[in-house]
Order: sequence, then C-alpha cells, then structure tokens
Amino acid sequence: MHIEKNVFENIFNTVMDMKRKTNDNIKARLDLALFCNRKNMELVCDESQVAKPRASFVLEKNVSSCSFDGLRRKFEFFLFSMIVLLMLTQRS
Repeated sequence: MHIEKNVFENIFNTVMDMKRKTNDNIKARLDLALFCNRKNMELVCDESQVAKPRASFVLEKNVSSCSFDGLRRKFEFFLFSMIVLLMLTQRS
C-alpha cells in the first residue's frame, strides 16, 4: 500500500503543481530537452534567469484551490482501482 500511496502523491503533486513536492523540476526539464522532442516544455533562458513554462498537465490555480479535496479523493480512488486492476492482471 505504501507504493501506491507514493505513486499517487507523486502524480497528484505534479498535476496540482505543489511547490517543493512536484517531480517537474529544473533537472527533469533539462532531461526533457535532451531525450524528448517537446519544445513547448523546455526551459526558457533569458539573460539573467531561467524560466520553466507552465506544463499542459498542470491544473490552473483557481481550479486546484476550489476542488482540492474532492479531486484528491476521486483521483486517489481512480489510481487505487487501476493499481488493483494491474495487480490482478499480472497474477494470471
């Protein structure tokens, strides 16, 4: 159950764009530039600073603040049911 909880928290924190808890960081964006062809998600370099553009999978702030608890419960149930389904299919 701990693995499922960790997977859920990583996905949830990334989608909700929680500061200091998301896995969508500068190192991940640098790897993205090296290994993937997604120009819209690469880092934008100015003269003095580096900016990380907003990802397409991140919820807007007004949506994430008003439906945080309900969305978390629904997403947790969905992810848990998918993991159970995967475990059942791997046994056969």
